[in-house]
Amino acid sequence: MPVKDFSSIYNKYVDTPEKKVYANQIDEQLKASVLLREMREREGYSQRELARKVGKPQSTIARIENGSMNVTFDTIAEIVNSLGHTLRFEIS
Repeated sequence: MPVKDFSSIYNKYVDTPEKKVYANQIDEQLKASVLLREMREREGYSQRELARKVGKPQSTIARIENGSMNVTFDTIAEIVNSLGHTLRFEIS
C-alpha cells in the first residue's frame, strides 16, 4: 500500500528539535554522497582513480558515496578542488 502523505508520517516520528537536526544532517550527508558520485562519473573517474587523484583511500570515496561516512565540508572541498571545480553552497 503506497504512502499517500509522507510529510504527516515524517512529522509523527521526527517530532523533537533534536530529531529534526539529526534528520537534516542525514539529508545533507545523502545529498553530498549523490553529488560526489555524479561528479566522479561525469568526470569519468572510477572510485580508485579519484581516490588516487585526491590522495585518499578508495574506501573513503566509497563510504562517502554510499552515505556511511559523515563527510566534512573540508573533505568535499578537497575532492571537488582536485578535479578543478569550486565548491559553493547556499543557505536557504
